[in-house]
Amino acid sequence: MPYPDKTQSIPLYQQLYETLKAEILSQNRKPGEKLPAIRAYARTMGVSVSTVVEAYALLASEGYIVSRKGSGHFVRKLDTIIYRPHPSAASPMPPEPEQKVYRFRMNPAIFDRNLISLRSVRRMLDDSMAKTHSMRYAGAGEPFGSPAFRKSIADQLQQSMGFHCTYRQIIVTSALHQCFNILSKELKQVHGVHMIGVENPSPKSLRIYLESNDIRTVPLPISSREAAIRELHRTGCKVLLLMPNHQIPTGSFLPLEERIRLLNWANQEDGLIIEFDDEAGLRYHGKPVQTLKSLDRTDRVIYIGSTRNTYLPGLRTHYLVLPENWYPSMSRRFALYSPNIPSFLQDAYQQMVSSGDWNRHLRHLNTQFAKRHNTFTELLQQKLSPDYELLGTGAGIFFRIRSLRGRSEEWMIRRADSVGVQVFPVSDYWDPIDTYRFDQVLLGFAHYTSEDLTIVSGLLQQAWM
Repeated sequence: MPYPDKTQSIPLYQQLYETLKAEILSQNRKPGEKLPAIRAYARTMGVSVSTVVEAYALLASEGYIVSRKGSGHFVRKLDTIIYRPHPSAASPMPPEPEQKVYRFRMNPAIFDRNLISLRSVRRMLDDSMAKTHSMRYAGAGEPFGSPAFRKSIADQLQQSMGFHCTYRQIIVTSALHQCFNILSKELKQVHGVHMIGVENPSPKSLRIYLESNDIRTVPLPISSREAAIRELHRTGCKVLLLMPNHQIPTGSFLPLEERIRLLNWANQEDGLIIEFDDEAGLRYHGKPVQTLKSLDRTDRVIYIGSTRNTYLPGLRTHYLVLPENWYPSMSRRFALYSPNIPSFLQDAYQQMVSSGDWNRHLRHLNTQFAKRHNTFTELLQQKLSPDYELLGTGAGIFFRIRSLRGRSEEWMIRRADSVGVQVFPVSDYWDPIDTYRFDQVLLGFAHYTSEDLTIVSGLLQQAWM
């Protein structure tokens, strides 16, 4: 019988409790067996009477022993736990594959967090949390986000994206999948939508978000909007999800005439368009392109915005801008929806927008990204032409490189790997994949300085030329 160790940080009563529980479960103490009297057990174990009382009380509260007045404490009869190995236990879990260490990982979805001033982040959070005059900042907040926060988003969208909406049309979340969960439920349960057309190629995650909500995705060719509309007609699909501004992974922009054509389709077919804008405002040549939502006059466009490519991951936000006439239904159906952005963070963002700090931050990012983008693209064109062409440049935080000499995606990845550079396949975004030519890769550039990108361009020249 192990004695309590007074040098441990675990309380003595808990040590006694664990010892007795183990003896009961192993049946070293049989059902009906009487436990030692409290005082006697305290003397034996070298602890106080109150320690034993606490240990016995905890065992009794959890059902291991029962107290009988005037008789003492007895082990309860418990069903024997049947230990039957799970089938998967027969084959042990394989070890985690070793992650190769690259000198440069050209991830198309991340950027250099050092471009964000931690001092300004701390000031933003400190100012918000210092508002001790009202306990509302410690509460959960309103289901769709505070009105002040949503109004600040509406103001920002009008200034930078060129469309007007009211705060009641906006729902704020902390993760993209939450936007799609909310939207999918409303589309399916209220509007009877069971399938959505999705650009091919596009991020696999978007298809997963929809399909996990029992909405079938219909792949639509991105190379021909006429073919895409024909496919919508053929399948009877009334909802389209697309990224008209720097599409992922192609980096393409939807021309104005194509935007008008899709809006006309939505109006004629009583359809809806979901516009996912993941890189809003990140444009390095000319002014930002108008959003599809800014051309919408009949509330046919649902806009999904994000700060994931412009702010720290732990503080990012995503939001939906819904048709105005959806608000009564949404407010009733999601009245118990739990907000997932703390109130003090919402207040901090609202203060950033109203003070102009957010616009200054975006201008700073855009300037820094533009320098890196221009340095990298110029160097690659010098070193890789005429064997390769750059596609989808001029915006966002990634672009494509395509081989003009028949080099395959797999070859380009393998050769870059050999010099310590990780580039990323475009094929991961295709479903089905039968129309893809396997001749290009993705490169993100926002994670590295211009000096680093100079080195990367030399390494890729060494690997591919």
